Amino acid sequence: MFLKNLEIEHKQSPEIAVLIACSSKQLTKENIQTLSALLAKTLDWDVLLRSAQYHKVIPLLYKTLTTYFKMDVPERVFTDLSKLNWNNSVHSLNVSATLVNIIKLFNENGIDVLPIKGPLLAERLYGSCSMRMYGDLDILVRQKDLEKSLNVLQENNYRLVPEGIPQSTYMKFLKHKYHGQLLSKNGIFVEMHWELTGFYVSEPLTFERVEPFLIRTKFSNYPTLDLIDEMLLIFLCIHGNSHRLEKLDYICSVAELLKISPNIDWALIMEIGQKYKMTKRILVTLCLAKKIFGSAISVWIEDAISNNRAVAQRADRVMGQDFIENSEAFRHPLQRHIRYQYNVMDNKYDSIKYILRSIVVPNHNDWQKKRFSDVLFWFYFLYKPYRMLSVPVLNRMSTTIDDNLRKRKE
Repeated sequence: MFLKNLEIEHKQSPEIAVLIACSSKQLTKENIQTLSALLAKTLDWDVLLRSAQYHKVIPLLYKTLTTYFKMDVPERVFTDLSKLNWNNSVHSLNVSATLVNIIKLFNENGIDVLPIKGPLLAERLYGSCSMRMYGDLDILVRQKDLEKSLNVLQENNYRLVPEGIPQSTYMKFLKHKYHGQLLSKNGIFVEMHWELTGFYVSEPLTFERVEPFLIRTKFSNYPTLDLIDEMLLIFLCIHGNSHRLEKLDYICSVAELLKISPNIDWALIMEIGQKYKMTKRILVTLCLAKKIFGSAISVWIEDAISNNRAVAQRADRVMGQDFIENSEAFRHPLQRHIRYQYNVMDNKYDSIKYILRSIVVPNHNDWQKKRFSDVLFWFYFLYKPYRMLSVPVLNRMSTTIDDNLRKRKE
């Protein structure tokens, strides 16, 4: 029933409704009936495929349609979908091979590593590394192991990104930014983190802080670390909100985790959420998981959502507007992003701190734009806000000049 209500109440297009119905590991009878009715409509298959790529659910769409509805899909569409799924499978295997290589190297050198998202999460949720879409590989290490980790990887044909940056400068950026990039010899980008959530919580969630919530596991028979269910759910909520929950993958990952974790400790989740002031983002994500996928959540979590008007409004806005491509989303991406983060943070102090850090704290890409020596590194804290403010102004001036010239020609 919730899928039918979703299409009616939030005016989702039939293409988005198809994606939602397909974005589960196992389909219920209700999902199959809903999909049958949706596929009987006149669908814009090009929009559906484009939306599936955007929402990162190509593997789930492919599996569902090939298992239950292969005869209902136009041959051209099925061919295109098969190619997209094949490309994702090949990429997933390359990322997985890179992860295995890093786990082996770090185990040999006594470095604890926590793979984040990527192949490990895909195997945990869906039983296959190719059932999610991901671009790069994210890993978390202790802050004290950062330089050692970089040295080990560089000795094994991983290059710092941007190319040519001195390691001393790279480390200075890494100290203020929560991650840095490397490039593997097979072309996979690796993001090395010393903190789990970026600028999105009141205190950094370092390796040391999440260590009590780690479990030993294996990936391709190599020992590594993973998060317990409760901390993984919290991370998925924070990560999804850092991207404004605008992709279906962020929500269906939470829904799948809840399916395989029926005994999840809700009290622990809210305790950690309150400690690090991220309760609102957890509630918004859980609200969406329930509304869209019918996820089972605690009664007192439901009460907390019902009693927080801002949470329900934010969830409705995501479903009613953010799942639909619109020109405003692409015209003012930075302003839209900052406004979203301001609205989902638990207190205004953290919101203001996030905005200031976003404007002032430099990252490795700033080195590509302007290169200061290590002695003058603090100049980047002036250069970044200057660049952020000047580029939009120059773009607007250029647009105005172009418009005036066009009018004169007319």
